[in-house]
Parts: sequence; structure tokens; C-alpha cells
Amino acid sequence: MPRANLILSDQLPYHVMIRTTGKFFFDIPTSEVFKIIEIWLNMTSIYYDVQIHHFVLMSNHLHILLSTPQKNLPFATSYLFTNISKEINARADSSGHLWGSRHKRSLIFTQDAYLKTLKYLYRNPCRQNMTKLVELYPYSTIQYYYGNSPIHIFLKPDPMDLEIDYDFEFLDWLNNPFSSEENEQIKKSLMRSKLKK
Repeated sequence: MPRANLILSDQLPYHVMIRTTGKFFFDIPTSEVFKIIEIWLNMTSIYYDVQIHHFVLMSNHLHILLSTPQKNLPFATSYLFTNISKEINARADSSGHLWGSRHKRSLIFTQDAYLKTLKYLYRNPCRQNMTKLVELYPYSTIQYYYGNSPIHIFLKPDPMDLEIDYDFEFLDWLNNPFSSEENEQIKKSLMRSKLKK
């Protein structure tokens, strides 16, 4: 059942994030996890008409920017995360709970909030010292725009009438870190159900 404070929208995008149990690393290589998630993002896109805009996989969690034209976020995410869990557990020969808790989701109300969230997601590997430049991190959809690694996710254009030019000027902006204060503000805002700034 949908959570009480969940707003279902067929127009505005969501940020969705989920972590592993105990924040432990996945039990199989990240490259394999990424391929599994690619498959189930595409299946979710097909069966639930979910529009995937951006995606970043980390060592123990993942971030997705998506839209739901059918206003069906709870059903789509349940299908997505359940099937990812089943397949990773099968590959790892494990039967425990993969996800530590229910996923967090925030409805994004403004273009500014969407752009800040997008940048925060792509800079996540940089903050964790996994890469110096966003475009060098292989496990995100940034590769679709700037990388050499093939991406097999059915990506949809950015929502909210945004027309982002994925040029080198935009890449420079992505690679320019937030201030510590900005970063902390965005991190806290992603814990809320609504993003307006």
C-alpha cells in the first residue's frame, strides 16, 4: 500500500534511493549488479510505463531519477526492487534481505531542485573518492552522455520542459563541486518527500 505522505504524480519527477541491509557492499561485483539493474529498469519501464531519466549505482545503494506517467510509483518500485533483490541473491547464492529498509522517494517540484539533485547524484562517486571526474565513473547513466561504456537503459528526456544541452559546459558544471554547505542542504532535502528548492 502507498505510504500516507506519498503524492502520486503523472507530471513531476521523483528521486528514488535504496540501500543494502546494514549498508554492506553488494555480494557480487558492481559490474554484475549494474547489468542486473539495467535489465530490471528496462522491464519496469516497459511494464509500468516508467520513464528513467538518470541512474547512479554505488557500492551499497542506488539513486534513480524517474517519472511515472501512470501515477503508479509504489507498484513500479516494488516490482523493480523485488526483482533486483531476487536476481542478485540468486547470483550470490544468498537468501537474506538485500535491501535494508523501504526506499526513500522525493517528489521534485522545480527545475532548480531537479538540476541540483541530478548533479548531486552524478557527483556521489566523486565525494566517495571513487573517481575524480563524473564522466569516468562507469556505473551511471552519465556514460550515455559522455562516456565510452555502452548503456542499455531506455532513457527518456529530462522532464519539466527542461532542455539540457549535455555539452562540455554542462559537464564542467557537473564536475564543479558544491560547497560543503550546499552539499549538506541537498543531502538533507533528499530525505524529505518533497523537493522544492
